[in-house]
Amino acid sequence: MARNPKAPYSDPEGDRTEGTTVITKRALLVGIGMAVLMPLWPTYTSLVLHSTRADHSHLSMAMLIPFVALLGINSFLERRGIGFSPTELLTVCCIGFVASTMQGEWLTIWFLQMLTMPAYYASAENRFDEFLLPNMPSWTTITNREAVRGFYEGLLPGTAFPWADWFSVLFWWGAFIIAILCIHLCLSTLLRKQWMEYERLSFPVATAMLELTGVSGSSGTIRTLSRNRLFRWGFGITFVIISWNVFTWFTVNLPM
Repeated sequence: MARNPKAPYSDPEGDRTEGTTVITKRALLVGIGMAVLMPLWPTYTSLVLHSTRADHSHLSMAMLIPFVALLGINSFLERRGIGFSPTELLTVCCIGFVASTMQGEWLTIWFLQMLTMPAYYASAENRFDEFLLPNMPSWTTITNREAVRGFYEGLLPGTAFPWADWFSVLFWWGAFIIAILCIHLCLSTLLRKQWMEYERLSFPVATAMLELTGVSGSSGTIRTLSRNRLFRWGFGITFVIISWNVFTWFTVNLPM
C-alpha cells in the first residue's frame, strides 16, 4: 500500500534515536521490578544449585540478561508504536545497575553472616562470650542467641520473627552503607571532569550499556547489532561455549 504523501513521515530508527528525554512512570516501574526480582537468581544459583554466581562481575549477569531480554521485547513493542525510548531504557538500566551492586552473595552470605556468626558460633572453646561479644558495639551484631538460632535453623512453629533484635542492627548498618554510597557519589562528582575531559577514560561497561540503550545513537540497538557479522560470530562462539559448560555441569558423563 502506497504511503499517503500528505501524511507526516516517521522514521522508526529516528524515532528511537530522538525519543523522549522524560523519565516515565513505566520505566521506573520496570526498573524497580527488575531490581526487586534481580537478587533471586544469584541467591538461588549460589546457595541452592551451587553453580554459577551471576553477581560475580563488574556487570552483573543477573542484571544484564534480563535487560537484554527487555531489549528483545522492546523490538516487538516498537512495531506497535509503544516501544521504550532510549531514555526509558537508560532509566531501567541505571536502576538495575545500582541494584545489582547491592545484592547477591556479598549480602546473603558475607553481610548477614557478619551480623549473626559471633553469637551463633560462640562456645566454651572459642570463648566468644568472654572476649569477643562484650567488646563489640551492640549495634554491630545480633547478640540474642534465640534470634540468631532461628535465622540459621528456622523459627519454631508459631514463633514470631524477632524484629526488635534485627531492626536496630539493620538500621545502623543501613545508615553506614548509605553514607558510604553518598561518599562514593560525591567523589565521582568531584573527579568526573578530570576523568572525562582530561584523562578521557573510556568506561567500557557504561559505554556498552549506552550503546545497547541507543542513547548514544542507533548503532548499538539490538536490531543493528544482529545484522553485524562480527557480532554474530562473537555471540555465537561465546553462546556455544557457555551453553556447553551449563549442560555439562548437570551431566557428569560429559567433559566441561
